[in-house]
Amino acid sequence: MKKTPFSIKRAIVVIVFGSLLLLWACQNNSDAEAHFGGVTGEELYISYCQICHGSGEEAGPMAEVLTNVPLDLRLIAVRRNGEFPRDEIVKIIDGRSPNIRGHRNSEMPVFGKTFKESEGLHNNREVKTEIGMIVDYLESIQQDLE
Repeated sequence: MKKTPFSIKRAIVVIVFGSLLLLWACQNNSDAEAHFGGVTGEELYISYCQICHGSGEEAGPMAEVLTNVPLDLRLIAVRRNGEFPRDEIVKIIDGRSPNIRGHRNSEMPVFGKTFKESEGLHNNREVKTEIGMIVDYLESIQQDLE
């Protein structure tokens, strides 16, 4: 049986092709992660929500120009008997579902559309990821029933 000699040319082709394939796979599997670049749900909340909802017991600075005072988002679970309705909150923030109104008088931006257009997100998966990060943060700051 004839042994195939080691070929540097063949090894280089395999390494280059393998590297390109790995790079392509990583890029396609982490588009959303790459876009967010380590941004946290808290940072997204501060950027998009805090201006109206505030950071604690007081509403944010935009609250004074709104028709209704924005709700304290630390009390979502309290207002719902200790349950945090994650799916409903996702839909409220997204705002694109005709069955779920984000606000009592529609003053809240439709963040599903806002994130996709203004943030340059490429697909609904990225929008869902960004909204999910905010909802994770909101769930983490819920106050206990007292």
